[in-house]
Amino acid sequence: MARETLLHIDETLTEAQRENLLTQIRPFAGNVTSCYRSEKPHLVFVCYNEELTAPQELLAMTHEAGVSAQLVSW
Repeated sequence: MARETLLHIDETLTEAQRENLLTQIRPFAGNVTSCYRSEKPHLVFVCYNEELTAPQELLAMTHEAGVSAQLVSW
């Protein structure tokens, strides 16, 4: 089942860094790989398959990519 979570990015990322982060997360989102940016550069929405991935795992992947963030909603 597809779910969506909102990540709040703590640091200022360039457009290239944001795209790189999304590229790293997409394969682990359980093939429901819609990740998109909001109009606000510090917010990233991630759609994921909750049967294969948990929001906390997405957050851990973000931290592993060297980006500090928090889950806003899940």
